Amino acid sequence: MTYQEMKQILLKIKKYQLTNLFANKTALSIWLGRLNPKQIKNFLNIDLEKINLNKTNFLIDLNLLNSDYYKQDVELISNAKSDKIAKYLFSVANDANSLANKYHSKDMKLIVDAKSETIADRLKDVAIDSDSLASEHHSEDMKLIANAKSENIARCLYITAISFDSLASEYHREDMQLIANAKTEIIADCLVDVATDLDSLASEHHREDIQLIANAKSGTIADCLKDIATDSNSLSSEHHREDMKLIANAKSDTIADSLADVATDSDSLSSEHHREDMKLIATIELNENIPYLEDIAKNAKSLASEHHSEDMKLIANAKNAQIAKCLSIVAKDTNSLANAYHRECMEQIANAESYEEARKLTEALCPYIKENSNLASTLELSLDQTILLSLTKLEEIECIDQEIETNEIERILKI
Repeated sequence: MTYQEMKQILLKIKKYQLTNLFANKTALSIWLGRLNPKQIKNFLNIDLEKINLNKTNFLIDLNLLNSDYYKQDVELISNAKSDKIAKYLFSVANDANSLANKYHSKDMKLIVDAKSETIADRLKDVAIDSDSLASEHHSEDMKLIANAKSENIARCLYITAISFDSLASEYHREDMQLIANAKTEIIADCLVDVATDLDSLASEHHREDIQLIANAKSGTIADCLKDIATDSNSLSSEHHREDMKLIANAKSDTIADSLADVATDSDSLSSEHHREDMKLIATIELNENIPYLEDIAKNAKSLASEHHSEDMKLIANAKNAQIAKCLSIVAKDTNSLANAYHRECMEQIANAESYEEARKLTEALCPYIKENSNLASTLELSLDQTILLSLTKLEEIECIDQEIETNEIERILKI
């Protein structure tokens, strides 16, 4: 450094009131001694009409001084709308990945013109992300974030823009556009989860699935679809495409929720009843019965029994939720499922005139609820009902149609 250069630098420091940035004269001397020719030239080229004294520390930063963009970046930082945006700009101006990239100048200007500090922050993060900078999508992604309809949409776009899995996929640009155009912020959140999910991106269903989410009738349905589109069990099953369509077209959020739970249940997916059960839930008329229908659709004991389909239909058509609940208890009871009279007993409950009657029948059928009960006196059932329920407890009785004599009936009623 020549004497003349040092004199000019010191005059610049005095002009822009930068002396307070150095702890003492020794610190200033050390800083001067570290300057290389490029840094000297950059510092001497500073030509600011006005300067914010709260934003001057970047002027003497040695890394920034070594940048090809020093003068341009200093002007942008100095004229930033706020201290936060100045801070974001400095981060990019001082980042080796950005400085080595062709996008640096455009990225800095997008941050300067950002609609809010939050969006500026998102742009900053993408502007210094090595995966984004190395991709063909960087410039377009930055524009989408800068023009985002809301800060939450900008956040979703930012997450996808720095996702290695998304950037490496064939779907990145389409997915980013879907997020940018999302009908609601909830749908945008669901879209980004699928757009960055490796299982979905690797499957044959990704494009179709994410379109269904983008067009979802409600946030709840979008969330349900998202769960299925990122579930490895569903993605690898033969039912995935059909299940997604059933959920997308669900008559209510409650039905969609239940369908999603069954569509990701391994027991259901591996059973022969899955498709039939899903259609039954999708078309149910009484929403109050749905939890009990879903319960049996996922129950391994029921799914393995010969009674599953008929039991599901009885629950779906139950007069009310209370009777549906009683039916579901018996439909998954090991003792009842193994009994020859399971179907007749389920029909008795389904045809009960009241919940009280259905409850008593249920208690009689499920030993863990009422063990060793005196059916006739405790449950106050009709003689026909008592005989039927008692027969379910007697392994020695082989056929309900056989003739029962009076003394046999009396013996049964004492059980």
